[in-house]
Amino acid sequence: MNVPAQWLSRIAKAQVEPTIDLIDGTYQRLRYGTEPIASGLHCRDCAARTGQLHVAGCAVELCPRCGGQTIGCLTCTPPDDGDEACVTAEVVMS
Repeated sequence: MNVPAQWLSRIAKAQVEPTIDLIDGTYQRLRYGTEPIASGLHCRDCAARTGQLHVAGCAVELCPRCGGQTIGCLTCTPPDDGDEACVTAEVVMS
C-alpha cells in the first residue's frame, strides 16, 4: 500500500495516543487487526497496519467499551467531546 508521507505522520501520532476517555472512564484503544471486522494488512479507512492504532476519526476503529463504531456515537463519549464516539445497538434500537 502506497501511503502519503503526511498520512504516515498521522498514523505515527496515533501510536502515542493509546487511550480514549469515555463516559465512565479511560479505556485502551483497540489496535487494527484485533477487531472482528478487520481484513487485510492495512485498515481500509486510515491505512494503519496490523497491530497499530487507528488514526483519529477512522470509520473502522471500534469502541473498546461497547464494540460499536468509535465515530458518531452519543452513548459512550462525554457530552463535551464530539470527536470520539461509538455507535451501539442501544442507539439504533432507541
